[in-house]
Amino acid sequence: MRAWFDHREAKGGQTAQESYDEVADDTDLRRLPTPDEIADAAVFLASDLASGVSGQCIDVTCGQSHN
Repeated sequence: MRAWFDHREAKGGQTAQESYDEVADDTDLRRLPTPDEIADAAVFLASDLASGVSGQCIDVTCGQSHN
């Protein structure tokens, strides 16, 4: 997302921060997930703690989407 926001800014559109704010405003938490939050979910799924998890969709989107 950050690269897309930077690309839009470079093309003369809104600033990267304005793009972020626009997308974040549509999420339940009013922010986007950090890379660490996404990595934490991946590490969890790869760990023994997730040995009983199957067929689930884990969205790390700060509430941008709901399943």
